[in-house]
Amino acid sequence: MGGVDMEAAESLFQCLGQVADPRKPGGVHHPFQAILRLTMLGSACGQTTLTHIALFARMHWTTLKEPLDFVRDHPSHVTTISHTLAGVSYEQLQCALTGWVARVVSDQEMSASVDGKWAKQSTCTCSPGSVSNRIVASGCLRCRRGRTYCTTVE
Repeated sequence: MGGVDMEAAESLFQCLGQVADPRKPGGVHHPFQAILRLTMLGSACGQTTLTHIALFARMHWTTLKEPLDFVRDHPSHVTTISHTLAGVSYEQLQCALTGWVARVVSDQEMSASVDGKWAKQSTCTCSPGSVSNRIVASGCLRCRRGRTYCTTVE
């Protein structure tokens, strides 16, 4: 994998290990972590749908099979990927990814540009976890603070 920070990739795979396999044990043909890794890699490579991720896997199977820890001679079908990911805990995945990012960038100086798309996906701590407390350009929808971005963002 030219141009890839393998140490960061390995640490990402380790962090993804925190995410529990949501499937029942019977009938499992592809390792959960392999499917999760494939999905993350496909997304990082610009694949925007599960269909494209499955096609990406088929096109690069000989290269991807071993490093992602797949055990079968053929890649997962898009339906398998979809059904597997449907049960993944959002909280576990978010925790694993934010922990990984924090470790990777902890010793780096950085700046960030925040746009409206970020704000719409952020939440205000006035009511954590509530879908209705998304932050928009006019402020927090729940506490109605009139700021561009609510100061209680986590």
